[in-house]
Amino acid sequence: MNHDSLTDAAENGDANAQYELGTDLFHSSNAFPKDNTQAVEWYKKAAEQGHSDAQHELADCYLAGIGVRRDVDKAVYWYEKSAMQDNSKSQFQLGKCYYSNTSINDKISEIPHDDAKAAYWFEKAANQGYGRAQLYTGYCYSMGHGVQKDESIAFAWYEKSSNGGNPQAHNELGHYYSTAMDDMGVPKDDKKAAQLYAKAHLIYEMNEKGHLNHLFGDFEGESWLNHLLGDDGYFEIDNGVLKKFIATSDKSNIVIPDGVIKINDMVFYQNNELISVVIPDSVTHIEEGAFYKCENLKKVTIPNGITYIGKDAFSGCISLTCMEIPGVKHTEEDFREFCNDSFFTDKKQEIVTIPASIKHIEDNTFSDCESIHKIYIPNGVTHIGHEAFSNCCELNCVIIPPSVTSIGDNVFMGCYRLNKVVVPKGSSKSAIVKKLINDGLRAEIIVEA
Repeated sequence: MNHDSLTDAAENGDANAQYELGTDLFHSSNAFPKDNTQAVEWYKKAAEQGHSDAQHELADCYLAGIGVRRDVDKAVYWYEKSAMQDNSKSQFQLGKCYYSNTSINDKISEIPHDDAKAAYWFEKAANQGYGRAQLYTGYCYSMGHGVQKDESIAFAWYEKSSNGGNPQAHNELGHYYSTAMDDMGVPKDDKKAAQLYAKAHLIYEMNEKGHLNHLFGDFEGESWLNHLLGDDGYFEIDNGVLKKFIATSDKSNIVIPDGVIKINDMVFYQNNELISVVIPDSVTHIEEGAFYKCENLKKVTIPNGITYIGKDAFSGCISLTCMEIPGVKHTEEDFREFCNDSFFTDKKQEIVTIPASIKHIEDNTFSDCESIHKIYIPNGVTHIGHEAFSNCCELNCVIIPPSVTSIGDNVFMGCYRLNKVVVPKGSSKSAIVKKLINDGLRAEIIVEA
């Protein structure tokens, strides 16, 4: 709905439009300038018509004093209105208003605490799958706040919250597995505990401070990280997305597990132990900066089915010389017609091969890869982004395939040993040549006849 029609609908009493207009004013979106006071007025109009989300947002504004004078009683009033309509966010927030545990909750001093009410509303939201409410319901049962203490029920709620990805819940479950609780049917499992702490991003800190020894006892020989997480390191994978990698030793050669579909951004950021990596056929996406500044990475084995490699994915990999695709080999004939003899007689025979499914080589993908000597760009790539190969100072000869229709700025900036760039036939060749000349490229530009 555009600006005018949304405003008309709101002024004509449409509660959904009033809520949407309030949200646009609150967040300064859809051409509406930010105006918290007006946002509150529209939330109030929608809330008075029983709009649950508007009631929740209005309560948030009263609680924080945004766009209106702070009024905790009115906040609770509107949270309750929304919670009675099964709005899980309001149910959780209402529970927090009443909860007394100041160690994990920002206590609102104006509201008398009532742990029974807190536990009731936490569990209502938890039963709707609200992850933070599941965590807080676990707290209540673990400590007997507002309910009868029951570690088994607490464990079940922590597990649900952990399965939803809540790092605090990972930590709570880790405590259970690091201490035998046989009466609950939870055996001591050091490895599982360590994996949960790893998910909670605590394990390095715990190891450095000696907390792993405190939890699991003194250990001689290999490191605790190695012992608990395994020689292959720890891969945090969620629905096919590799989100985190923890090396448990000087892990220089990594094989990413099969089944991973996407390597998230910055997963291997500045991993200077890494020398080679094997990426399985299941992977289709490598996100931005995934291997950024892995300065000792020399070789990447990559599937031909990769469809996306993000910006800066291999930027700063100053030792990278080889990116190979299993079953795909390139011979001198791929380059012989245009590249000079030194291209073939040089001892560095490794080639960085771009997968055939890649359509765009994104900005800075291989920038500052100082050791790349040969690169093969397949016919199928349509665009080469800004500074994609900048400062690849060993690069000798590049053949741009006919499929390329556009290139960004300074694609080969700082490639001081680049002798030749071969530009394809076609209507776009003059634009590509002009761009290369304007960038100050010193290499010979050969335009195919």
